[in-house]
Amino acid sequence: VALLLGGLTFMAIYNLFLFFSVRDFSYLLYVLALVSTILVQGYVFGIFIHYLSPEWPEFSFRIPVYVMATTCIFSTWFALEFLSIKKSDGLMYYILVISIIVPIIPIGLEVLEFDYLSRKITVLVNTSLAFVIYFSSVYGLVKGKKIALYFNIAWTLYLIGVVLYAFNKLGIVPAKPYTEYFAHIGSFIEVIVLSFALGYKYNLVRLEKEKLEQQTREELEALVKIQTVELEASLEEKEVLLKEIHHRVKNNLQIVISLLDLQVASVKNSKNKEVLMQSKARVYSMSLIHKKLYQSDNLARINLKNYINELFTYIKNSYTYNASNVNYTISVQNIGLSLTQAVPLGLIINELLTNSLKYGLKSNNDSHLKLLAKLYDQSLELIIADSGQGFSEKDEFDIKKSLGLFLVKSLTKQLHGDITRYFHKGLFTTKLTFAVKN
Repeated sequence: VALLLGGLTFMAIYNLFLFFSVRDFSYLLYVLALVSTILVQGYVFGIFIHYLSPEWPEFSFRIPVYVMATTCIFSTWFALEFLSIKKSDGLMYYILVISIIVPIIPIGLEVLEFDYLSRKITVLVNTSLAFVIYFSSVYGLVKGKKIALYFNIAWTLYLIGVVLYAFNKLGIVPAKPYTEYFAHIGSFIEVIVLSFALGYKYNLVRLEKEKLEQQTREELEALVKIQTVELEASLEEKEVLLKEIHHRVKNNLQIVISLLDLQVASVKNSKNKEVLMQSKARVYSMSLIHKKLYQSDNLARINLKNYINELFTYIKNSYTYNASNVNYTISVQNIGLSLTQAVPLGLIINELLTNSLKYGLKSNNDSHLKLLAKLYDQSLELIIADSGQGFSEKDEFDIKKSLGLFLVKSLTKQLHGDITRYFHKGLFTTKLTFAVKN
């Protein structure tokens, strides 16, 4: 008896820990069923009477009926939850639900002090529900529920113990010291096997969770790959469209340049020709930006070094008739510049270089022209210097009179930059600084 009660108590504590680990309600039901079983066995053998209710003999007489009925309720409820039998399972679900309610009858009879009747009905209800629970496990096996296997084995052993105990009482099985405990032995083995069943269920739940997580992870990875491919295709399509736009803008500006060339050829007045040439250079500086963009892999930024080198070559070839033997110094860092800053900067460089080539070079060998562009702490510093006479910042009249200088001043404001002019080492220098946008 001590071994039986100790084993049942150990299993109750073990499953209680499992309940706190997994928070599965069926574990708590099984623990309550075990506690009820322990109380039944303790009172049947008279062990708990001395410790729990020595002063209430009437209570000690009635408590086994209450606890046995409670055991039936928790055991049936446990079977319903553990085997996951739901409304969709039809008749078996409603049989188990009714079976949970039936043990209330002997409890009511015992309260009304129908002692003999309540005990007979209690035995009948216990035996009947044992078979109902057993058939629910068979039903679970038929439905392919893996966890029903251990459950079925446990209740089969329990029923064997109960039947052998009954045969012993009927004289079919010879009376031996150990045959008196067939029902208790079957119950104890049933508890052990069911504890393994709960552990097996815990393992199944863990494996199912891992499988579900793996499946979810694979589905997410597949979805990410699909969306990545779609985004890449969409991005590639947008890049093609952007390149096409830049190409068309560049072609349109080239048409404008061609029209200006035709106009230059038809104009005889040298001053008008010069104005048209300047306009042509301004349009070219913008056209070149769009050309560089559609030829580049980066549609957002212009490589300033390549752009300035090509623009300088174009402007120099347009104005070299003014001077020969000129010393050119070009130093430009590889700087990425956005379209919104490259266009005004290109126009500024065009105006400053045009002025230097037209007015800042001498016919002798002492002519110099420098163009420097460097990045200092996210600020671009552009320097254009020539050997000309230059002019003072105070010459507001000259600045307002010159469209080129007016454009330089306006575009500098657009860049939120600063422009200064001064002589350095015999060269008239124009320095422009502005912050480069990331």
